[in-house]
Order: sequence, then C-alpha cells, then structure tokens
Amino acid sequence: FGTCLAYEQLSGNSKYRDFVLNHFEWAVCENEMKWASNESNRDKENYSQADYIAKWCKDNNITLRGHCVLWEQKNDQMPSWVPSLNCTKYPDASEMLTEIDERINSVVSRYKGQIVQWDIDNEMLSSNTFGCLEEPGRAHFFELANQIDPNCAMYMNEFSNNSFGGYNGTPYANRALGLINLGAPVEGLGIQAHVNSSFQPERYYNDVLQKLAVVGVPIMATEFDTNASSESQRANDLENFFRICFSHANVEGIIMWGFLKGSAWRENWGIVNSNWTLNEAGL
Repeated sequence: FGTCLAYEQLSGNSKYRDFVLNHFEWAVCENEMKWASNESNRDKENYSQADYIAKWCKDNNITLRGHCVLWEQKNDQMPSWVPSLNCTKYPDASEMLTEIDERINSVVSRYKGQIVQWDIDNEMLSSNTFGCLEEPGRAHFFELANQIDPNCAMYMNEFSNNSFGGYNGTPYANRALGLINLGAPVEGLGIQAHVNSSFQPERYYNDVLQKLAVVGVPIMATEFDTNASSESQRANDLENFFRICFSHANVEGIIMWGFLKGSAWRENWGIVNSNWTLNEAGL
C-alpha cells in the first residue's frame, strides 16, 4: 500500500508525515520527479524537492517508486521546450533523442538504488509526443533505463481503458507485448485506476485485469482514487477495488493518488478529512 507525496505537505506538515508513516509502506512523488519539475529550463536541472522526498522515504523505510521518467502528454509537466525539438525516427540522430537520452541518464542515475520501479514513458496510449521516434525509439527508453539501473523494474503506466469508467485492457496488453517483442524490458504494467463511481468490480476484473494478465508481468495500481462525493460511496468504491486487486494473482500493490481531502488531485477524493479524522473510506 502506498500514496503519492507532495513536497509542500511533506516538508511543512508534521501531521501529514505522521499519517503517511502510520498508514503506508510505499510512496511516489506526485510531481517532483517529472521532467518539467527537474528541467523546466533546458540544461538547468533542479532536483531539490525530489531529493527531499527520496531522502525522507529512505530515512523512514518507505519503499519508493519513480514517476515518471517521460510523459507523452503536452501539459505543464512536460518542459515547454521539448515539443519543438527536431525529431526523426530512431535510431537516427535528433535533438529529441539526445535530450531524452540525457533525461533518462540524469534521473535514473541520480536515484539508482533508491527507486524500485520506474514509470518509463507515461500515457503513450493516449498521447504521441514521442511518436516521431516510432516504437523502436520507445523500446530504447526502456532499454537505456534498464542498462543504468538493472535492479529497478521498468513499468509502463496508463489510464486508457482502466480509468474514468472505460474498461478494456486489450489495447494496453497489445502495446506492451509489441514493445517486449522489440526487446524492451517491460517488467510491469501500471494501471492508474482513477475510477469513476460507482465502480464496477466484476467488469474491471474481467475486462482490465484478466486482459492485462496475458502479458505475464506484475500489475500495480499506481494512482487509485474515486470521484464519489458521498463518503459511503467512496468507501464502497475503495473496498470493491481493493478486494478485486487482492484477488488477482498479478496485482502486487496499490498506490493511492493522495489521501488528504481537499489537497488531492480529484476534488472529492480523500480517506482522511482536513481535520485529520478518517472518513468512511479511510475506516
């Protein structure tokens, strides 16, 4: 069990730190290890917030997973200078390939031995910023990261058809198998699991988990939350989701995308209220 951690809360709120230590074994940075957080200006890196979280986790025996080396979405977590880089198909030389290789070398090397799983290329099913490198280029991302830190598991991470009510694991499984056939060491599948209420556990088990199981690698629920406004419905969604994850042999863990009501990514999500009392989902 784990949660994403936010630097501002972790560094400035003792109740936040205590809650994490009392309830979770794993953690992941919410934004602090994303490319834009580390290199918003080209060739000027800043890892101070990520370093703080990594050290705190190490000091407190919290297992840390990495999110994310690269992200295909053109949003505020992609450096603004990246999309305009010259790019051509892999392995031909291009600015895009050079900068991606620099990014992989930098962040994976920095946290080698501290990170047990890396989300290598986030959301490649829903976006295509690095499509100019084609699929062999994406396989290269996994290969390079694995060369740098062979003891870390290299993960894909997707919301497509496992979040927001859409249930169909087949496209994700096919994409993973295609990369593996190209030599990519895809060693795990992250399902973001931003579920919509009311959650449908039987469909999710059959149409997501069972479809992904054919890849033959571990599955992690990497960003679980639910949008239910009702406390009791959040509790039902959480219990139903956790129960089917426990019951599937391939699922090895569940990471919540935050836990504190009012500071989580989704407005209604939280297992603890702002006064630090557990709500029904937390109980």
